[in-house]
Amino acid sequence: MFSNQTFKLGVAAMLALSAPNAVYAQAEETAVEIALEDEAIASASKTSEEEAIFAMIGKMFDIGGESAPIDPVQLKLAESTAAKLLPNGSMKAMMTKMFETFVTPLMNALPEMSSGEIMIKTGIYEGDVETLDDEKRKTITAILDPARKDRGKQMIEAITPLLDETMALLEPPMRTGISRAYARKFSAEQLRQINGFFATPTGAAFAAESYPLQADPEVMRAMFKAMPELLKTLKAKGPSLDTEMKKLPKERTLTDLTDAEMAALAKLLNVEPIKLEEQRVVMSAAVDAVVAAADAVADEAAEVSPFSEETGEEPWYDEANWAAADKKKVNAAFKKREKAEAASSAAYSIWSEAFEAAVAKSRDKYKAEGWKPEVVLGSDVATEISAEAGEGTAAAADAAAVTP
Repeated sequence: MFSNQTFKLGVAAMLALSAPNAVYAQAEETAVEIALEDEAIASASKTSEEEAIFAMIGKMFDIGGESAPIDPVQLKLAESTAAKLLPNGSMKAMMTKMFETFVTPLMNALPEMSSGEIMIKTGIYEGDVETLDDEKRKTITAILDPARKDRGKQMIEAITPLLDETMALLEPPMRTGISRAYARKFSAEQLRQINGFFATPTGAAFAAESYPLQADPEVMRAMFKAMPELLKTLKAKGPSLDTEMKKLPKERTLTDLTDAEMAALAKLLNVEPIKLEEQRVVMSAAVDAVVAAADAVADEAAEVSPFSEETGEEPWYDEANWAAADKKKVNAAFKKREKAEAASSAAYSIWSEAFEAAVAKSRDKYKAEGWKPEVVLGSDVATEISAEAGEGTAAAADAAAVTP
């Protein structure tokens, strides 16, 4: 699997492109976590996990294709074709177009702070906070977060150079790949005809636009419009897919091995068989505990709800089919729940910050006064330290200080 750093950077990039509000909440934390991991990653072994993955992928894509030579004439013709289909700067232009068409307007259209955000920011849950109108939220946002929309612009400015550099790195190998693919797919005569078409005004226009058109607003809009139906289909297929996944062969654990396999594994690992056997016993007990807990939960669920087979798609789950009074009652209860959750989260944050501040202040005070931890020796440890190092040795006392 990819490293945590790679994963977090990927998540940060996706959030920056698709969920700016979430980025505002996560960006600082993610940046700090990545920075803290940099030192550990820099000191990792040369044969890293990512290198192993890339080596595996490299071997996978080298199978078959590379063993069949490409006709030099066809490759030369295909290189001309690829140069027309993917001119220098095409990938950068496509990404710029995507940003100008979708991301920039999205950042510029960020809404004002929600009533829930304002509650959490201020710690105020009384009065009319829950039902603030747009004008008041706009004014409050200007006070609490005046850089809200500028932050989107700055984010784009920070990401754009990285994307430009990425596209510049990807474009040459992409052109090489297109050349080789076309050389294998089309004959020399076909490539000459394709290049002949690209030499005409219409052909040149088509070739230059064929790649950028993939990010054309019309294409993107059509894809977005298809998303609801796609998600609906995926949701409907979820249960059957889950059933199929459960049929897949399971990985074996120590509890599945025979004694002979355990002995062979111990030899390969260069450990005593008893060590593996101990682990097998622990795993077996853990599996039994998990199974028992799952059975208990299933039994409890079956007792609590006689409707466990329902999917939530039944008509009685649709609010449009409820009585008006019931709908009003549910909506009112939901608002109270949201308010309670926001209050709980904010209260915990306030308590946590106050607790840490109090501890830090007290810590500084005691350390300034020269406080040292009290040395308490456990009887067994004290005897051992005395025998080995002599009573009264400072080093021995420090070593025993951790024993209650």
